[in-house]
Amino acid sequence: MGPRRLALLALLAVACESSTATQVVVVLHAEPKVREAAVELAVVVEGPDGIAVVDRVDPVARSNVGALARIPIVPAGEDASRTFRVVATLLDDDGAAIAELEVDAGYTKGELREVHAWFDDACMGVLDCGDGRTCVAGSCVGACHVAEAVGGERTAPECSPCERCVDVTCAPIDDGTPCGCEATDKCQAGACVTGRPIDGVFAGQLHTCAGVHGGDFFCWGGNRVGQLGHAVGSTTTPVRVDVGGWSAATAATDHTCVLDNGGGRKCWGWNGSGNLGIGTDERRRFDSPTEPPGPEAEWAEIASGWYHSCALLRGGQLACWGSNADGACAAPEDEGTVLTPRDVDARSNWTAVGAGGFHSCGLDRDGAMWCWGLNASGELGTGDNASRDAPVQTGCVAGACFEDWTALGLGSFHTCGIRADRSMWCWGGGLNGQLGVGPLDSDNALEPQRIDKGGWRAVDGGESHTCAIDEDRGLYCFGRNDDGQLGLGDVLRRDVPVRVGDATYIRVSAGRRHVCAIREDRTLWCWGRNDLGQLGLGFTTPEADPPIARPQRVCFPPD
Repeated sequence: MGPRRLALLALLAVACESSTATQVVVVLHAEPKVREAAVELAVVVEGPDGIAVVDRVDPVARSNVGALARIPIVPAGEDASRTFRVVATLLDDDGAAIAELEVDAGYTKGELREVHAWFDDACMGVLDCGDGRTCVAGSCVGACHVAEAVGGERTAPECSPCERCVDVTCAPIDDGTPCGCEATDKCQAGACVTGRPIDGVFAGQLHTCAGVHGGDFFCWGGNRVGQLGHAVGSTTTPVRVDVGGWSAATAATDHTCVLDNGGGRKCWGWNGSGNLGIGTDERRRFDSPTEPPGPEAEWAEIASGWYHSCALLRGGQLACWGSNADGACAAPEDEGTVLTPRDVDARSNWTAVGAGGFHSCGLDRDGAMWCWGLNASGELGTGDNASRDAPVQTGCVAGACFEDWTALGLGSFHTCGIRADRSMWCWGGGLNGQLGVGPLDSDNALEPQRIDKGGWRAVDGGESHTCAIDEDRGLYCFGRNDDGQLGLGDVLRRDVPVRVGDATYIRVSAGRRHVCAIREDRTLWCWGRNDLGQLGLGFTTPEADPPIARPQRVCFPPD
């Protein structure tokens, strides 16, 4: 080996017998599925001149314990300014590649450091990332790594999906390279730009819907009673619903409703409780968007509980329909169902509406909050457990009612609201920590409780969990987490807000036991329960498998 070449010691699966003062050990790992399929590991090590100084193939140990290989590398002449590249490939019993990874890194003078690189199960079959790029979690990213102190477990590449590693520097890609959702997303000036920006997301009990910028509307997940808007079974990826454009929508237990750009209303799914508001309680499924039989005023906003819906008219009136159990529709004269939208009261000063499991709330133009319906868990915030069949002012503490509410978000049996000072208050069922105020003296809070953290701008509640976005667009979740619905990578409940990663979000919708949220780049991410494909990821997650406990990107078909 000539003096101008990088001096490398590369030993696979063998402990290093000696070391130098300046050294990097590249430790290769594999997740269970890809390791099980692998028979051999091929490794190429290149110096800064691009010439391969190591090129070998070794058998893969059949044990799933420990690293695949440890590759000690030292620079010629202790020259810490040099760089190196490791390209590793897993081969099956036919000698065909099943997974590849690349590590581009440098040294720290006088120190022993490590890079821990992983073959991810999601990267099986991703073999064309290109020079200076590698696969992580199923997507290609730039392969620049920073070697870290000895003892780490995983080293993430430093570059984004639209960068490649050049001389251990992340260089932008601006050639339209596919990225993210490859059918729609392209690299522009180093950023992955989506071709299908998402404007709205609506998580139901067992299904989810979303609206794409430009008017397309999609649904996915459980479809037992037609809540996806078509007659086929459940789907694990977004399927287009022909609604002719949309401006607002809601997904409930077993039905879905959309408001079009002109303020018209279309609903579909199960109608057993008059859920669709089309003038009949005929107990059957409607597999396609169905309009009410007669003309209606123009709608502006809509929300749904388990079996009822409420909507705000553009003139400021508020109406509800569907199951009126415990007064959810504020129709005291009708104990059963409300078949067509019925005004909550005679006022026309409503500005916002929300619906929980069997209760509803609205904000008026003066900033007051009013709620009605079931109150067994204190979800109305009235200081008692008495249900109401007409709006009653809430958001009161010790008899003093706040009248500066700006946003609200209802869970199945709890309620949260945000005031003008950006403080957030929650009340109702709190057994699982979904109120976000820490341990409670009892299972329920009958009056609003203030969350310690401030600076909130949006909130939504699921069955027993809550998610909210703050002024810096950080997403926080709290409450029940046995299905990973908090997005924190585990199944531990939280009783105070915990941030979901470092990404920033503009909208969030909490389903029964799953959550979907739109990031600032207008991409959609979902996590939590996925037994019927309600996350839209192309697969279901059996109960015996680990839950989807971190945000995953949802991909939509091209135009």
